[in-house]
Amino acid sequence: MKKALALLLVFASLAMVLVSCGGDDIIGTWEGKQDGTTMTLTFEEDGKGKISSEGISMDMTWEIKDGKLTASMSFMGQTEEMFKGADFKVDGDKLTITADGESVTFNKK
Repeated sequence: MKKALALLLVFASLAMVLVSCGGDDIIGTWEGKQDGTTMTLTFEEDGKGKISSEGISMDMTWEIKDGKLTASMSFMGQTEEMFKGADFKVDGDKLTITADGESVTFNKK
């Protein structure tokens, strides 16, 4: 029983490390354009961040679960989901987020 519990703890720890490593690449500030509007996304290690566009900055929370990105923004006491379960890919200094069939590419600042 103790051996099984120890093995379970090892696997759980490994799973947490693998999931958290997937988010390491996204940490930082990214800038991109959508429909002619420049947006800046900042992903912090604690699952928080900011989204800024046209002089307006909002708080953001985010997480990566099962390889998918989910993020919500808060402004004036209201929270709204930006995307849920979006595909994302980090390739060097480029971050591409695909949600609802639409992709936006951001450059690392």
